[in-house]
Amino acid sequence: MTRAGPAGRTGPGVSSLSGPTAPKDCGKPLPRSCRPTPATDEVGHCATRSAGLRSGLNTHFDGINLTHLRRTAALHLCQMTAGGSVREAAVRLGLPDTESIHYRCYSSVGAVHAWARQRSDPHEFEAAVHDLADHIEASTHRVDYHHRRTALRDWCIDADAWRHIVAQLPPWIDGGKPELGDRKRQCASIIVWSRLTGSEHVFAPHPIRDQQPAHRRNAWRLSAYSMFARFRDDCTRPHDIALNHLLVDYAKQLAADIDGHAPPATLHPVSTRSAGYNRAMPT
Repeated sequence: MTRAGPAGRTGPGVSSLSGPTAPKDCGKPLPRSCRPTPATDEVGHCATRSAGLRSGLNTHFDGINLTHLRRTAALHLCQMTAGGSVREAAVRLGLPDTESIHYRCYSSVGAVHAWARQRSDPHEFEAAVHDLADHIEASTHRVDYHHRRTALRDWCIDADAWRHIVAQLPPWIDGGKPELGDRKRQCASIIVWSRLTGSEHVFAPHPIRDQQPAHRRNAWRLSAYSMFARFRDDCTRPHDIALNHLLVDYAKQLAADIDGHAPPATLHPVSTRSAGYNRAMPT
C-alpha cells in the first residue's frame, strides 16, 4: 500500500490495520515504513503519554478500550522504526519478556485490528499514529524512556528511601496506623515506575511481591491495582493524598538522577526528597 505522509512525503506506508493487506494474524510483523520515524527510545512514552494522542483517543476514537489503542500505538510505532513482530516490538520497548505480557500485547493489537475494520474510515488509526510520529520528530524536548526502563528493570523503592518517605506522612486521622510495610512499598514502587517510564502499571517489575509465598502473590497484585487506580483517579483518602504528593517529589528526583546518567552508587537517599535509586532487594 502507498500513502502520503502528513508532511507530503509519499511512499509505502505501514500496512493499514484494517485494509485488505492487513495481516490476518496480528502476530505477523507490519511492513516497515519508508518515512522517517522516531527513535525507539522515545516510542513508549510518546505513544502512551503524549497529551495530543491521549486527548485525540479520548474524544475521537470510540468503541474501543483506550488501553488497547495506546498499547497498539506504542507497538505500531516501534514496528515502524525497526520492523519485526509484535513480540519483538514489546521486548524492544523494554516490556517483560513473559508469555502473559506478550498475550496482552497480541490481544490489544488483535482488538484494534478488528475495531478498525468496522470504522467508517478504516485508516484513521494508522493516520493518527503517523501524525504522532511527526509530532515526535518535531519535538525539541525528548526523554530517553528506554534508558529509564533499562535503569529501572527489576527495580523497587529501597527500604531506606521508603522509611524516609513514610516518616513524612501526617498522623493517621483516627489514631490508627495504616499498613506501610513491604506490600505498600511494592504498590508505591509500581506507581513511581509507571510515571517515570510512561508505561502501564501491569508491565511494572514487582521484585518484592515475587519473594512472597505463592498464596499471597495474587492478593498483593490486586492490592497494587487498587492502589494504582486510587492514585490515578485522584484519590480522596487524606493519607493516600499525602503519600501521593511524596511519591511525586520522589519520582521527580529519581527522574533527574536517571536522566543525568548518575551511577547507582551516587543515587542514595540523602534527604527526605531523595530518590533512593537501588535495585538491590532487602535481605
